[in-house]
Amino acid sequence: MRPRAVTVLAARDGATAAAVARTLAAMGSFTCEGGDAYAAQAGSRVRRAEAVLVLGSASADPQVRGLVEDALSRHVPVLCLGADDAGEPIVARAPADAPPEFVAGMLLGLLERQVDLDRMRREAIAANASSGDLRAEVNRITDELQLASSVQRDFLPRSLPTLGSVRMGALWKPAEFVSGDLYNVMRLDEHRLGVFITDAVGHGVPAALMTLVIGRALPTKDIAGNAYRLLSPAESLERLNAEMLARSEHASRFATAVYAVIDVQTGHVRFSCAGHPPVLLARAGGGFEPHGTTGGLLGVFEGTTFGEAELELAPGDRLLLYSDGFEQAFPDAAVLRQKHRLPNDRYLQSFARHRSLTEAQAFCDAVSRETDQACAGTPLHDDVTLVCIDRQ
Repeated sequence: MRPRAVTVLAARDGATAAAVARTLAAMGSFTCEGGDAYAAQAGSRVRRAEAVLVLGSASADPQVRGLVEDALSRHVPVLCLGADDAGEPIVARAPADAPPEFVAGMLLGLLERQVDLDRMRREAIAANASSGDLRAEVNRITDELQLASSVQRDFLPRSLPTLGSVRMGALWKPAEFVSGDLYNVMRLDEHRLGVFITDAVGHGVPAALMTLVIGRALPTKDIAGNAYRLLSPAESLERLNAEMLARSEHASRFATAVYAVIDVQTGHVRFSCAGHPPVLLARAGGGFEPHGTTGGLLGVFEGTTFGEAELELAPGDRLLLYSDGFEQAFPDAAVLRQKHRLPNDRYLQSFARHRSLTEAQAFCDAVSRETDQACAGTPLHDDVTLVCIDRQ
């Protein structure tokens, strides 16, 4: 074992210091320097030491205290014999009458422990440096996600069109910074509106990027010269499906969607669903009527066809198009914690509670507030989107 440097400081009794130093030196594991703390070389001895032994009180003399504090600032262990001053800057304490062998054992233990302490201190410094880099990286990613969220919101309608007797409202809540849901409301001609909702499988950045592509790729009409032909909802989804498959390059990109064309003069609605929840028709007299169509996910199979359905939106009726995130937006507190997020239809109760609100946007705002309350401050499990269409 290599010799370990120990300095013995004595506040009053230099003879005792010398005796302890001789005892330690005789053990062969220590190179001891002892003597009166007032010696001119005391400071240099402490700065060379790997451990410091203090006889008496470290607080009794300012010079001793200063030397001890300097040693501790350099993470050198300090053992104090005797005295009991709670304000002393020490690492360990032993009885004043402890035999030299006992003192030597304590010093040896402190020195051996110091090896591990020094290693842990280096690791902590490295960990702190790494955590600083990690925090900077997290902040950078957060800034980028916030920017992505702002960009995605720019793709949403800035205002919903008002045409004829039809009024609209919308709710859009991402589960994370960005959403795998996207909606759009388009004025197709003088008396028809198109309403589109898509929900990419998954959520987060990949799903958000996919929705932007889908939203841009939805075809609504064929134009030839000065003439045009509106595509039926099923035809629009079929062309969109073909476009997604052409862009996929063998990647798995799936989405659900619903597209409806509304004649604001007659209240006639024609729509098609691609693996999407059915639309809900709330009659003026009360109750909800679900209306769905046949058709699988977008972006799965070539040549997929989608069914169409029609309904009449009478004055006072309300039509709701929404994403399946609502099936988990209202957790069921009555079931086990690990199962309370299972899909359910409790959202229908929320829709029913606010049916009396005559303004479409007021209805969406009320459902939004209730969704926040149901989550109790925790993030949504999935993105939610709702478009409300009223015929006045």
